[in-house]
Amino acid sequence: MSTPLFKLSSNAQDQISQLLGNNQNAMGLKIALNTKGCAGLSYVMDYANENNIEGCELVNDYKFPLYIESKAIMFVIGTEICLLYTSDAADEEDSVDLG
Repeated sequence: MSTPLFKLSSNAQDQISQLLGNNQNAMGLKIALNTKGCAGLSYVMDYANENNIEGCELVNDYKFPLYIESKAIMFVIGTEICLLYTSDAADEEDSVDLG
């Protein structure tokens, strides 16, 4: 078994699956990079569709297809994506209280 490029918590997978299910045009999740932010790069997540997945790497390790922009692969290795809550959820294992 190979090690995934990065980890998605089960809560994040569930939430992303639900969001994708609500968008009929979505083929999966796309992760890309933009040049901005403190380190000069920021992550961008978007619905994957036929128009924006060219040159992306397809990852089938999750409940949905995940497309990673080729230039982003090097920067996502070892990253973990967790579900973020905007309400009081500090006791949840996979959450961050943003309020």
